[in-house]
Amino acid sequence: MLMTISYEQMRILDMNSARYFEDRMVKHIAKVFPDQYQKMGETGARKLIRDGIVKAGFYKIKSERDIALFIDLMVGVDPEFDTLEKMQWAREILLNETYSAKSRMDILYYQLPYKEAELQSASKSNEVK
Repeated sequence: MLMTISYEQMRILDMNSARYFEDRMVKHIAKVFPDQYQKMGETGARKLIRDGIVKAGFYKIKSERDIALFIDLMVGVDPEFDTLEKMQWAREILLNETYSAKSRMDILYYQLPYKEAELQSASKSNEVK
């Protein structure tokens, strides 16, 4: 006997998996970014996660792993990290569809410590002048 799943059933399954992802991300943010989580609370974290899913979709980032990494940048750097002037390099990577979403996120995370060091170095040299 062949079973069929209706559109409504698929929609409910998608909503349940999205809620499950959101629940896991809330726990992840609370554990990995406790200070930021404390400031935003669960409601704020859930809003940020939902916003992150939408923003990641704009860059054609669709896997849970890559969306989670994108959201981590929103929490760890800035919720608007992809539009900040100092993060222009990150936006260029995100928009470069020559690479897969996974590769773009890997490149971002590889370059992030170097770019942060450059910014700190430039900031210190400006303070000395």
